[in-house]
Amino acid sequence: MGISMRCMTTGRYRWRTWFRGVAPASLSWLAPKGKRDCGAHEWYRESADTWRCYHCEAGVTHENPWTPSETVRHSLAGLMALTEHPGPESAPEIQRLLREASMALEEQVDEAREVFRMVKEKTGVTVESPLISV
Repeated sequence: MGISMRCMTTGRYRWRTWFRGVAPASLSWLAPKGKRDCGAHEWYRESADTWRCYHCEAGVTHENPWTPSETVRHSLAGLMALTEHPGPESAPEIQRLLREASMALEEQVDEAREVFRMVKEKTGVTVESPLISV
């Protein structure tokens, strides 16, 4: 069996998460999530409106904890996985992921547009871009 997870070093309970990632599923009960706050959450999406921390039970949120770039990256990964083996029940999830990736990309383009505009105002330097005009 290859090791698919790195051994995490920041925050509490990382050894438990590492163990759950490398041990057979039947042994995961030996290293449950910590009950207290781990102090450095790393999120996964449990459902459409719930994110949980890999390391502790205290880490739960109903608002997207990811940055726009993380949202794009996770949404694209989900889309790739769902389209690899699509089923009739996949369509709503695919639509949700497409919407979320699009919204996060729009945020990133808006942020880049503001930076491009500031650079142009302060330096006069511009670049032609099909995505961003200032």
